Amino acid sequence: MDKKRPASHVPRRRSAKKRTARAAFVVTVSMSAASAGGCYSTNNPPPPWECPASQPQAGDPCEPDSSCTYSDECGSDVVATCGEDDTWEVEWTGTCNPPPPECPETLPLANEPCDEPAECFYTDACGNDVTASCDGAHFTLSEPTESCNPPPPCPPELPEEGSACELTPGGVPEGCTYEVDTACGVVTAAAECVSFDEGVTYFFDITAPTCTPPEPDCAAYANSGLCAADTTCRWLVPGCGEGLEIAFAAGCYPVADCVVDGCGTDQTCAPIVYNPCFNSECAACGAEADVCLPIDSGG
Repeated sequence: MDKKRPASHVPRRRSAKKRTARAAFVVTVSMSAASAGGCYSTNNPPPPWECPASQPQAGDPCEPDSSCTYSDECGSDVVATCGEDDTWEVEWTGTCNPPPPECPETLPLANEPCDEPAECFYTDACGNDVTASCDGAHFTLSEPTESCNPPPPCPPELPEEGSACELTPGGVPEGCTYEVDTACGVVTAAAECVSFDEGVTYFFDITAPTCTPPEPDCAAYANSGLCAADTTCRWLVPGCGEGLEIAFAAGCYPVADCVVDGCGTDQTCAPIVYNPCFNSECAACGAEADVCLPIDSGG
């Protein structure tokens, strides 16, 4: 028979003791070393630097050694460069204004054709400032302050009324006077270069003091200007129209019409047609007069 163990010998289960949780082991990594080299590790390099999307203003901060090019509203380049003080320097190389019209290299002639309105400035051979203005069709020139081109010389002898005179860059002959013999004695006649067609052609207009000689002698005048200065004479040249069957030579004739039997023994009083607008601006070309002509002239 088994012997029972005393109760005091019954094994007793030990009660479990609560263990106090140990503090977790935390590893702290200092970021100071990582941040010293930038915000990115060597495995993630920073993105490349890019120009500002819009044109920066001069004086704005910028990245050193930067240069950016923009286009303005005119299509011209605007270059922004980062200066030594790390601020933008902006240079505008274009213009919104159209280029000025080109001027001829040398002084153009008056009325020379041109295309665009413009004012061109020159110095002429005499050292004068001259402005050539284009109205879109032709050049007009300003008058020089002085002329170094002298006018052409006067003819050595009194020119014929209506004969051509010379026009040069220096002008026309001026101050042309002559001492001539007339039926009134020695007079001073002047030859002036004039134009009736706005400077296209020039001719001499002869003037002399009017007089009435005691003994008229119109046939002695070979110059129409001197003939006209004699109140007893007139200068006649052939005209146009009917009545031209009687020919006569241009010359100086008495101012009064002749009368039958009023001419010399070798002359006859004949009707003629003359030009009343000789050296004048009228439109007529035929007028009638009676003059003494040689008998063999057809009278």
